[in-house]
Amino acid sequence: MALITDADKVYAGAVAADRAYQGANLVWSSWSEPVPAAPVYWLRADGITGLADGAAVTTWPAVQGAAAVKNPNAISSPTYVASGRNGRPTVRFGDTSTLLMPGLGAALANRADYAVFYVGATNAIGNYPVVVTAPQGTAWTWLIEYNIDGNWYWGSNNGMYNLYHPSVLNTNGMWRMFSHVMTAGSPQMWIDGGACSVSGTGPNGPLAGAVPSSVGSNMLLGGYYANNLGLSGDIAEIIFYDRALTGTERQQVETYLRGKWGLP
Repeated sequence: MALITDADKVYAGAVAADRAYQGANLVWSSWSEPVPAAPVYWLRADGITGLADGAAVTTWPAVQGAAAVKNPNAISSPTYVASGRNGRPTVRFGDTSTLLMPGLGAALANRADYAVFYVGATNAIGNYPVVVTAPQGTAWTWLIEYNIDGNWYWGSNNGMYNLYHPSVLNTNGMWRMFSHVMTAGSPQMWIDGGACSVSGTGPNGPLAGAVPSSVGSNMLLGGYYANNLGLSGDIAEIIFYDRALTGTERQQVETYLRGKWGLP
């Protein structure tokens, strides 16, 4: 039997420390992230390159799906914040700036099973839609919105769900992680991993949770239309799945986002 010397112990300790460093520091260095397979659409602000702080974001490269691009009807573009959160860049929206997410509506249309995760912060009091399907000048058909009343609204215009965090109703000005999982038309939502209460099922009952067929091909990020009722705040990352995630999968995404963006 070989003897374990003090030198061996020192070496083993060094290897363990190195592995811990690698795990903590290299996990974010590539596009291979520790999230469940096959998101249908994925934007992360640290995937934007070549922009200076304060520059207009007219194209947001996608990890999965087509790049988000400036809404041609919008007055302005969101801006790049070089050190927006936890030393990483974010994208700042300012009420009149929206981006088109090509193909996302088509990917989610008619689905009663899907999931959406994002990290962001609002920085003013108002009604701030994060993700909306609303062609220019027409009524919206589906959205996720933070409302001035302190609640989060999520669903279609013929079957709105009102979801809210029981202990933190007003998320204004706070960096938060939001998780939405729709399973067979039944919604569940978490803020920073804490479950939200759900009220309201809409006129169509459980099926109201499905993304309506009328959403069209694209979705808007950051506002209802082009130039009003837009998001005033930052988005760091947003991930969509065209299926419901299990509890274990949801927690896997949340662990990744929490660690990366320095959330509680």
